[in-house]
Amino acid sequence: MTSYPEYGLLACIGIIALLVLGVVINAPILTTLLLVAAFTLLSFGLNQLSKMRRERADKLYGGGRRTQRHIDSWVTVIDALPVACALIDSDKRVVHANTLAQELATMDKFGLPLTSYLRSPAISQALTKAQAGYKTNAVEIHKLTPTERYLRVKLTKASLIRPSNGQSYLMAVFHDITEDRLSQMQKADFLANASHELKTPIASLMGYIETLRHHAKDDPSAQEKFLGIMQSQAERMVRLIDDLLSLRKIEQTEHIAPEETANLNQSITAAMEAVKPLADKRGVTLSFNSPGPAITRANSDESVQLFLNLIDNAVKFTPSGKSVKIKLRFVPDWSSALAFRDSKLAATSPSRRIAEMTKPMGTQGAWQVQVRDRGPGFAREHLPRIGERFYRIAGDLSSKEKGTGLGLAIVKHIVIRHRAGLYIRSAHGKGTEFTVVFPNSKPEEENA
Repeated sequence: MTSYPEYGLLACIGIIALLVLGVVINAPILTTLLLVAAFTLLSFGLNQLSKMRRERADKLYGGGRRTQRHIDSWVTVIDALPVACALIDSDKRVVHANTLAQELATMDKFGLPLTSYLRSPAISQALTKAQAGYKTNAVEIHKLTPTERYLRVKLTKASLIRPSNGQSYLMAVFHDITEDRLSQMQKADFLANASHELKTPIASLMGYIETLRHHAKDDPSAQEKFLGIMQSQAERMVRLIDDLLSLRKIEQTEHIAPEETANLNQSITAAMEAVKPLADKRGVTLSFNSPGPAITRANSDESVQLFLNLIDNAVKFTPSGKSVKIKLRFVPDWSSALAFRDSKLAATSPSRRIAEMTKPMGTQGAWQVQVRDRGPGFAREHLPRIGERFYRIAGDLSSKEKGTGLGLAIVKHIVIRHRAGLYIRSAHGKGTEFTVVFPNSKPEEENA
């Protein structure tokens, strides 16, 4: 127990003073001894009360300060680590997390339970088990918002030196395994889709080769016809493989937002130049309305690919003599509620929000690109499947003009990777409008 010698010294001085006073005033010895005894008891009581108060204050404040110093030490360590880490208290709340962990788990503030950021029964069970002192295996979490991610979370004890408040802390370490998981799934999907889609043209090629070797062996006109068909089938296989590889590449990096900036005006112009020969051949006019440079956070090649697919589809659906209109404009007050504000189609026309834009903090306004064709339009039942792999609706197009069914899937995944928005409205006999919305880049990015 803590001792306080100053109180004992004061008590001794008081007793001596009383004895001296008794002698000076010639007081009775009994009275003097009673006064000395009473003063001694009072001094002892005050001494004990003072000790109790000091011990209580030390327990309430001194221990808390020591624990806070230890937590601050852990915070310093966590911030310095090159991996995503968070400190969890006994109430399963996040006390602190470094920048990497905040990004992976989408943490906008501390003090909430870890399960508020990673909603999974598995993580809750692992927290309970780890706090009880048991060893836990890594838990895999599948996050769907704001982008699809796969995380592996490992929980371990974070032992504080003499934690005065009785708290027990856990260290949560996060690993982003999205690329590995998506790669595994995409390999399986790629093999399944490629084998299914290549089966028909390969069978067709084998049939024509067999015919050329036997029945049409001496027929030049039949040979010319069959070789032309074989060439178109081979070209279809090349387009299919190119689109599959392109889609797989985009999906592999879909969880990583681009860091560079691009000019949407230049991307649209480049896409139009690539599609112009097809438009001229079909007698379709391309019309582009733009206010000038439109800077956004985007990959230049992928943004060109996005608009190339949209404009190419629009040209194929638009009848000869009609036009495809592309409009680029800046919207300072843009929100998803205004996605169809500039639509030229009736408000009752079928529409769908394929992907919502994720606007970075501090971003002001958005760039909106609208691509409108004058084709037959999509029926309402088709809209939920727009952007799905190999989903084809172009029943009125010739087999030569039919795509691989991957163009809009590529558009969808490029939009998701760029945290942009994709919206569609279509009216029977009036055409279809695709609207793509990119967040405006920050002023410092524009000047970079």
